[in-house]
Amino acid sequence: MASEPKKHHFVPRGYLRFFAQEIKEDVYQIAVFDKTSGKRYLNNIDDVAEMKNYNRVEIDRYNMPVPDKNPLYYEPLYPRLIEDDIPKILRRTISSFTLTPTTKLSLGDNLKAHLARMLVIQMMRTPRSRSFFTEVCQSPFYTSIQQTLDFLATNPGNRNWHAEIEQLREFRYTNEFAKSAILSLATSEERIAHFSNVLIDDYCWMAYSNQLVDTMPFITSDEPVLLTDIKGQHVGLENNPLARPTTMLCFAINSQYMLSLHRKDSLHGSGMKAFADQCLNINDMKYVVRMNLLHIEHSTRQVFTHPKYAEVFDILKILRQ
Repeated sequence: MASEPKKHHFVPRGYLRFFAQEIKEDVYQIAVFDKTSGKRYLNNIDDVAEMKNYNRVEIDRYNMPVPDKNPLYYEPLYPRLIEDDIPKILRRTISSFTLTPTTKLSLGDNLKAHLARMLVIQMMRTPRSRSFFTEVCQSPFYTSIQQTLDFLATNPGNRNWHAEIEQLREFRYTNEFAKSAILSLATSEERIAHFSNVLIDDYCWMAYSNQLVDTMPFITSDEPVLLTDIKGQHVGLENNPLARPTTMLCFAINSQYMLSLHRKDSLHGSGMKAFADQCLNINDMKYVVRMNLLHIEHSTRQVFTHPKYAEVFDILKILRQ
């Protein structure tokens, strides 16, 4: 019997390949900068953006139940949700940007729908997002429990609720419970569809083709969907709700291309409408550096680029100081 997979990736390898070098058949190497240690090195994409048993849910009466009581239910679910489609989606996106002249539409509705789904799933599955949702959900869960206890105490009906009341009183909001609840929510097709529609309907989409790619490529990270405000002063979903007018999303497709999404109801977004769904050439060094530095700040620990651009981390390291 095959052993259970313990190395769970929260950034798909199918995405990281677009920043990696194939050194032999199906073996990909990527350049890594560890912002905690300040060191850069090369590594196999199998060994980055992963944690042991990250998506494993322990079977416990205080955790959310999983189908078939399978602790590893969610780990093989992600390939079915999106991962298997990512290489095809990104190749289509790059082809569209490459073959479509500037000022012409590059992002059709069908392509945006696939990209929005990919962004939403990725945005909800990383350590930073999980930590945020764990903290945010704690108070509402305890409030719900107290409301239930109050209801049972005042509406006994024809049943003795003693066992249920004792179980609710014993409940503790642990990281394991939070993980089980967040995985259930983050993989819900209804929730994914809702947030995908928010990105499609409420955001102005555009992309940049980095003309400075050889000297300052776009980088990515273990939190590849960068959420920031239009001034780039605050990063993370915790500081930039999707409904806030100033929220901006950036997502590097590879070293050359980056998606940039702006709220339509913001002044900034209104100004971008003339460029909606286009891929524009950019040769603004300050802008590219700024986006890369925000990626480093937004990351949990690691940022990535193609090995041939590894020395860019030395420049960014100096600029961070």
